[in-house]
Parts: sequence; structure tokens; C-alpha cells
Amino acid sequence: MTKVEIINEIISRKKEELQLAYKKTEKQANDRKAAALKLINEYFTPEEGITIAIGGYSESSFEFQRAHEDYNYLKELITLRTNEDWKTGEIKNINTSVYSTSDNSLWELERLRTVGQVAEILIDHQDDIVAGLNDIKNKLKVDRKPEYKIENEIKALRQEINDAQLKTA
Repeated sequence: MTKVEIINEIISRKKEELQLAYKKTEKQANDRKAAALKLINEYFTPEEGITIAIGGYSESSFEFQRAHEDYNYLKELITLRTNEDWKTGEIKNINTSVYSTSDNSLWELERLRTVGQVAEILIDHQDDIVAGLNDIKNKLKVDRKPEYKIENEIKALRQEINDAQLKTA
């Protein structure tokens, strides 16, 4: 076996390790999202037909949704987004995101009622919710260091192959 073939075998094994590391990280992230969503559902008990979903890839936004007869997907009612300190990563507060419309349909009026209910809960409990979300972030860490380490090892091995091939040429 040549040096390049041996290194390619090592890379192959490292890729398998990397897939396991990705799965572990994904599980950590999903556990954290589930805990954050559970906390949000404890404070915001939406009316029947309204669901709360995580928006995006992290637990930084929560979208309240409900079916609408004109759409084949759940339509947004209001979205809550956490505002984090860029230095510490600590959540400072929760921002609301609501769209405006001049539609006076029953669906829109019910949406506005939901927006008001969410606002009431934020007025009374925002500090508690922020503290709970920060607690979740601190307890359920998503550790990407093993991924980065393996990725860097693979990169170094590929560079070693490149150097060996250049030396041979």
C-alpha cells in the first residue's frame, strides 16, 4: 500500500467518526430545541388549532401558527425572537414579530386576539421566560468541538496527500 492509499483509508475512518459526531451534535441541538419549546408551551398555552413551532435552526424563534383555508400550510400568527448579547450569547429579551394587514376577516381578527394574548403573557412573564431559556442554553450545551477537530484532521490528511503527490510529481 502506498502512503496515499493508507491516508485515504484513515480519511475514510475519520469520515465515519465525523458522521457520528454530527449525529451527537444534532441530538444535543434537538434536545435543547425540545426543552426550549416545552418551556414556551408551559407559558403560552395556545387555543385549540394553534401550534408553536421553532423557527430556523436554533431555539431563537418561536412561531405561533394556525391553519387557514386559503393556504395548504400553517399560517403565522406571531413570532417571538430571542435577542441575544453578541458577546456572551446570553438571551437579553424577547422581541415580537407581527405583520400588519387591513383584512378584517374572522381569521385575522382571531389572529389579533392571539397576538394580544401573547403580549399579555410577555408583559407578565418575559423575565421568567428569558431566565428559563438561558438556563436551558447553559445546561444543554451543543458541543461542536469534536466535529471541528475531526474536520481539521481530515483537512490535514488531505493536505498530506497533496504534499505527497506534489513530491512524487
